[in-house]
Amino acid sequence: MQFGMGLRRRIRAIGVSAVLAGAWVLFGAPAVHAEGDDDAPAGAGTEEFAKDPTWSQPSAKAVRDDVLKWLADAKIDGKPIDAAKRDSILKSLWPESPAPATTAVSGVALAAGPDLLEQVVKTIAAVEPRSKDLLDLCSKPHEIKKLPDFPLLADEKTPAIVRNNLRLWYGRWAAQEKLYDEALEQLANLKPTDVVDPASLLFYQGVTYHWLLKKQPGLQAIGKLLERKKEIPRRYSQMAVLMQADLSALKDDSLDHIDRRMHGVENYLDLARAGKKVRTQEDGIIASLDKLIEQKEKEQEEQESASGMQGGMRPTRPMQDSMLPSGQHGKGEVAKKNIGNHSGWGDLKPKDRAEALQDIGEEFPSHYRAVIEQYFRRSASDSEPGSDAIGGEDSGTPANGK
Repeated sequence: MQFGMGLRRRIRAIGVSAVLAGAWVLFGAPAVHAEGDDDAPAGAGTEEFAKDPTWSQPSAKAVRDDVLKWLADAKIDGKPIDAAKRDSILKSLWPESPAPATTAVSGVALAAGPDLLEQVVKTIAAVEPRSKDLLDLCSKPHEIKKLPDFPLLADEKTPAIVRNNLRLWYGRWAAQEKLYDEALEQLANLKPTDVVDPASLLFYQGVTYHWLLKKQPGLQAIGKLLERKKEIPRRYSQMAVLMQADLSALKDDSLDHIDRRMHGVENYLDLARAGKKVRTQEDGIIASLDKLIEQKEKEQEEQESASGMQGGMRPTRPMQDSMLPSGQHGKGEVAKKNIGNHSGWGDLKPKDRAEALQDIGEEFPSHYRAVIEQYFRRSASDSEPGSDAIGGEDSGTPANGK
């Protein structure tokens, strides 16, 4: 846990955040209707909408017919289902007379999508005793422990309508509980035609691939789901558009990619899983961070080098000759001129001169006073006719050499 939290603090310090962190609280929430949200962001899923959908939601009547056929052929412990029990199931779950529901098909009042899947699962629970443990597990939050095996899901003798829809039910629950490896194990090989709720299958496949950073299969599942964007539950379409844009922009070994992998490690640690697989992922995260830091340092060095070349190299010695802006060379000699002393430049009144010398003596070392006094003497001699305007014999350093 300390590893995951420590690395996350390092990443958060440079401003990286996960795009959909915490968004999965929307799972199972009522559909939210917002004006204009049928339109996907620019560039999101435009190719899918231009094609004919490759899958369809089975009608409630078609599902009811499949359930009736299964009940007629099903055998429990080698014996057909009791007729009275079958009639009771049909009456309570698959009535022929209209009843309050979301959709009515051919006089049969049934819901579509997730509600239809729930009806099928309830039917399985009423008939197949081997499904009891699985359905009990999926009816409550996950406890931190290894999930049991359910041979029913892998047994090829189990009717497809039972096996495939129970796998979808189990995988959906696992994804909601952040058990993404277990969810992928159940959902990865299912096709839309295998289940009564293909929209939920494609959505949770997309969720699982998105969390596990499997970019290409994730985009494929989400793209297929959005082929029927206006027909699937609104919460599915909204989250699918976000996941599609998010995965499309994801780049391997970027800060965002590293941050998501750290989210994954934290999730494993929260589930009390710290085995070899998690340690390998931790090592991979550190290697990616080292690689990214090395890359940034190299880029900075290249920028500094390029900046030095543009500014020119610092000369090791001054130029021999001065250079004019036009590129012409000169000797660098300046003609001396007598600027005179008519303005009294550099002269001080005796009183001001005494005050200046006193201040210098108080605030600066004593040898500065000797330098200033020599300057005043040289200024007085320079003001005499015939003397140089700038210097004379006393232009050297003071006698004390300081």
